[in-house]
Amino acid sequence: MRDSEQLYRLIDASIRLEHNMAALYEKMAEVFPQDKQFCWTLVMEEKNHAALLRSGRQSFMPHQVFPLDLIPSSLSQLKQSNQMISEFIKQLKNHQSSRKEAFNKAYSFEESAGEFHFQTFMDKPVENDMERMFKELNQGDKDHALRIKRYMEEQDIPFLAHK
Repeated sequence: MRDSEQLYRLIDASIRLEHNMAALYEKMAEVFPQDKQFCWTLVMEEKNHAALLRSGRQSFMPHQVFPLDLIPSSLSQLKQSNQMISEFIKQLKNHQSSRKEAFNKAYSFEESAGEFHFQTFMDKPVENDMERMFKELNQGDKDHALRIKRYMEEQDIPFLAHK
């Protein structure tokens, strides 16, 4: 079982991950104007995910009813994912990445520890009222990796092999 302090750190790192993903999509919308509409949809959804986690942290952690399946158990993985996303955003700011690389990286990040964990939670059957509430609040803001892959196919952006 995770202690409260560790859970708060995991939730905070997960919130940072959602904000970093929003910043990534925001930068992609700026650098690749032809993808602005698609990217801005993802920006808003990632910000919504961060708000859900923040709300859960504030409202449910004090009562020890936060849905633990919503966040990964590895703080080091979350920190590593956050660092990689931040570094890639810097590359985009300096125009050192192609559209193909940006979309492939975004796909890869969506398959990373925190984002994948969020998606897995959203796909699993509801086990209690708390999980139902989180899923209802999240509504259709899910499966970014699949949506990115489909968008890439529609836009003829080459998809690189991912592990």
